[in-house]
Amino acid sequence: MNLPGKGLLKVSGILLVIFAGIAVVAGALAFGGLALLSAMGIPTGLLTVLMIYAVLAALFSLYVGVMAILGANKKEKAGQLFMLGVISIALVALDLIFSLIWLGAFVTAMTWVGAMFSLVLPILIIVGANKNKVA
Repeated sequence: MNLPGKGLLKVSGILLVIFAGIAVVAGALAFGGLALLSAMGIPTGLLTVLMIYAVLAALFSLYVGVMAILGANKKEKAGQLFMLGVISIALVALDLIFSLIWLGAFVTAMTWVGAMFSLVLPILIIVGANKNKVA
């Protein structure tokens, strides 16, 4: 069966896997930096919490990307992919809220641009899943 959202889900899923994989690797490297800061006597409690959240969100995005690739041509997976896209958007919103609360005055235009780019792939997954659902 050739579903109308198949291509959108596959491309979005592949891009999400690539970017989430990079984020997981970057998060692992950042933990090394946190260990160095901690060894220098600099308090890292809040940074550690934020890094754990970032790595978990990246792992979830990796899962969403893999599920989008595997479920791209399965109509019965459309509802699940739709919900995964919605949860991904909620995680981006939560990340933005964390940034606003903890970074405050240090939130820059790049924070907003990053949040907007982070929304693109989950939105495309929702659109592709919706196309498959109504097909």
